Amino acid sequence: MLKDKELKDRIIEDHEGSSANSDMTLDRLRGRIEKIAAANSVPVDLAIDELRIGNALSNTTGNVLVLRNPEHGDDYFGLCIMFNSGGVRPVVNAYFCGNSKQLGLEMKQRQAKANRYNRVTKSLERGTKTGTSIFGTMQAFMITIPMNLASAVMSLVRAIQRNDEAIAKEETYYNNCVSIIKMAVDE
Repeated sequence: MLKDKELKDRIIEDHEGSSANSDMTLDRLRGRIEKIAAANSVPVDLAIDELRIGNALSNTTGNVLVLRNPEHGDDYFGLCIMFNSGGVRPVVNAYFCGNSKQLGLEMKQRQAKANRYNRVTKSLERGTKTGTSIFGTMQAFMITIPMNLASAVMSLVRAIQRNDEAIAKEETYYNNCVSIIKMAVDE
């Protein structure tokens, strides 16, 4: 059983399929994905799992399709595919789940960089809004120097651990899977 806390970034957002597929089920979607993946030589391992959303007091559960790479079961993210066919068109969402050694590090690095940028920007804004622009600007620069140093050190450490070829292969795999999922819903 998956929990909503285990889901990471969304990789497919509200993709609407063909109206001819309004009666599609999760099992039929699974069969279509397997067929298209086999035709395109993309290795996939699909399983229907249950997703629990909420906490112990109020939660809901629903069935989802979990796609994994059988060759890289532990070192690639899985894709949790949520499927809703209650309307005129089926709608698909997919999230990363599980862990990925290389791409996980890359995503953490991007998030940390964005957080550092936001902290510095907010500090600069605070200094100029209070009317003490010189002091606020000096304070912001004093904050950015150690942050930039820390950023440079962490970038160096991650560059040593990073394998660009592995990240590119993994991203290509996910792009192929996204295309296959969308084709299966649109078919």
